[in-house]
Amino acid sequence: IMEFPRMRDDLNTQPHRYIYTPNKPKEVFNQLLKYDMHTMQHKKITLGENLEIGEPVFVPRESSQSEDDGYLMMFVYHQNTQQSSLYILDAKTFDPKPIANIQLPRRVPNGLHGNWMTSKKTLDDISGILPNADTTNYRERTDRKKKIQN
Repeated sequence: IMEFPRMRDDLNTQPHRYIYTPNKPKEVFNQLLKYDMHTMQHKKITLGENLEIGEPVFVPRESSQSEDDGYLMMFVYHQNTQQSSLYILDAKTFDPKPIANIQLPRRVPNGLHGNWMTSKKTLDDISGILPNADTTNYRERTDRKKKIQN
């Protein structure tokens, strides 16, 4: 059983090659699949039996050169400890070893959906959807960070 198929969001409604989706070979979603829509082949990463994965979100590398040049971020629930973590994987190599495994302070519910947006895109989207939204505080903090870094 597969659920929550995802692709690179900036290619939504355009031709694309890759789809990423959790797979449930037995009792839980503990496999991640990368489908190549050109060759109709797939690669598979299997996590442990006591791990459950959520939907992967694709994050393009800053200077990406190909459709799969980026990262996959997904929540992973650890049944034994009742905790969650955020896995970051290399989408291009599809290496099963995470680039990062960030332990979270509490469990993230299964089925949580998410998207990746740059901070500017996020602010522009918020301003477009909620014209009265006040993003001043966020913009001031971002500007302050830039000044400190320079």
